[in-house]
Amino acid sequence: MLIKNGIVPNIRTTAHIKNNATPQETAQVMRQVILEESKKNYITQIARQLCVSKNEPVRTAYLLCNFAFVSATMQPDAPGLQVVRTPAATLRDKRGNCVDYTVLIGAIATAAGIPVIIKVVALEPDGEFVHVYPVVNGFSCDVVPFQKQDGTEYLTRDPNATVYPTEKEYTKYFLLEV
Repeated sequence: MLIKNGIVPNIRTTAHIKNNATPQETAQVMRQVILEESKKNYITQIARQLCVSKNEPVRTAYLLCNFAFVSATMQPDAPGLQVVRTPAATLRDKRGNCVDYTVLIGAIATAAGIPVIIKVVALEPDGEFVHVYPVVNGFSCDVVPFQKQDGTEYLTRDPNATVYPTEKEYTKYFLLEV
């Protein structure tokens, strides 16, 4: 792993979201956390270690997807609860969900000067907005489809597994530029 003990600081771990926040309000909080965290030393160190570059968009998307995939396993929030974890919390706990992966990848890309868009989607055309992922320099970095959704990924993960930037087509979504 690229991160050595001690680089990930023991700092604020979650952002506060008001009760019953809309998906748009949650995305705004995510944007704010990405912008704040992208300026922190540990995130800039990760961006340098990964050698991400806006001049190599495919390679960068691949590196970011795989970094997030190997750094944390899927753990949904409790029903009815939405938490936005900082990248430090996701890396330290080695667990997160689509919101946390988006913030982690978005902060690293933003630290490297790479454009990021938060894409919030509904899984069904008439459904509610229930999933989010980052689009980095035009490439989707959705890690969640590659993970078990019940929090047990860490029990069965193949250490040699890799993920590729892919994107399912959604008919209902909204975008928020970081």
